Amino acid sequence: MQMSVSWGFLAGMGASLLAATTLVACSTEVPDVYLVDTSGVFFAWSEYGVEITEFEEWGRDARGKANGAVELSGIATVSIEGKGSREIAAVATIEPPERGGQRSLTTLDKTTDNTRGFFWDPDENAVFFGTDDAGVAVWANPDGSYDLGLTSMAAFRSPVELVHAEGYEVFHRLQEYAAFTEGSEHALMLAASMGMGAQIVPESRSMPTCSIPNCPTGCGGGADGPILCDLFPEICVCITCSVAGNDETDLCQPCTP
Repeated sequence: MQMSVSWGFLAGMGASLLAATTLVACSTEVPDVYLVDTSGVFFAWSEYGVEITEFEEWGRDARGKANGAVELSGIATVSIEGKGSREIAAVATIEPPERGGQRSLTTLDKTTDNTRGFFWDPDENAVFFGTDDAGVAVWANPDGSYDLGLTSMAAFRSPVELVHAEGYEVFHRLQEYAAFTEGSEHALMLAASMGMGAQIVPESRSMPTCSIPNCPTGCGGGADGPILCDLFPEICVCITCSVAGNDETDLCQPCTP
């Protein structure tokens, strides 16, 4: 269960995200496959009143890092029916497969200044929600169950107070952690959309299928392996249901304790 990770959070992210919406050119070469068209509708799930737009910078500019990772950034407009629209600034770091393929996302809700981090380690089947100081990690087990534990950036390899969860219970358990519930709902929805394969990496655009029922616009699996929401389907579905305030559909009913 312990992980060896390369943390992708950037120091001073709140200030830098407010100051910049695009990345500057870098001498490190970035594969053209990362430069994709993310204009128009980046993600939409009309059944739940969710739409993400105005994210052109995300697929237009990319910066290569010396260790082979790729960095993407942009500001998206996340609209949720009944809860309005907010601008969410985001920076993601994608590690190359030979370094584990970890992916981190740092978001800033420009209305509330709420900053949140998300991290996925595909080798360990683990996902993290929180900040530099506190958070909660979830591990997907081979039998479809989950383990959850309190952690932080400094102690990510040593989670405490581990609990076990089966199926949709994992989302019920997540709601007991302030590190999960106190974040921006609009930022959480942006992260969930990327977990569903919404053009965070180019191969998702050529794989228009996913395991989520009634697959949303922009959702798709990656050619290099499963997308995050294939490993954590209950979490991704219930985030959407919770954010949209919709618990009456057959898909959402199990999300309510």
